Amino acid sequence: MAENSRPLIRLATNAEDAASGLLVYRDSLLSYATRITAIITELYAVSAVLRELDNAQIDPGHRPGWYRIENDVDLIVLSIQYTLEDVFNMFRRARGRSQKTVWDDLEHRMSQDETVDFLERLQWYSAFLEDTFAVLEGHANGRLELLRRRIDVLLDTQEISHKSGLRESIPERCKMTRVFDD
Repeated sequence: MAENSRPLIRLATNAEDAASGLLVYRDSLLSYATRITAIITELYAVSAVLRELDNAQIDPGHRPGWYRIENDVDLIVLSIQYTLEDVFNMFRRARGRSQKTVWDDLEHRMSQDETVDFLERLQWYSAFLEDTFAVLEGHANGRLELLRRRIDVLLDTQEISHKSGLRESIPERCKMTRVFDD
């Protein structure tokens, strides 16, 4: 199956693209450089676990257990999509505006309008994905339930923000397409 038809790979690639785009901001907004570097690091961590999950999803040995994590993957994928769309929209808005202004707008939107700042949500995503992968591997973790509740609330807030017109167009909540045949 082609990589571009695999949703987790596409999302991982988008996370990497967002990280690459943020390098310009890190290099030009020196007062934010440490924070942006941490965000870039988390984006790559999220991408790495998404790729691991994709490999597991197409691995015949993991297919029978995929049902245990499918709803969690759907939950996290949509929240990550919203977050990455915000970043790509920031890149588009940067044309003709200062990088500091669009960066501050993004940070404000995430921390104030959606109540979870950029770095913290990426840390949640990374931990959630790692714990989800552990469940697939047969290693339950008590932290997953807490993270699931946090991300569910974040996603609800992201959807409200989207529906109220605070963001540009993002696809409605949808299930991730399965990449294997049963």
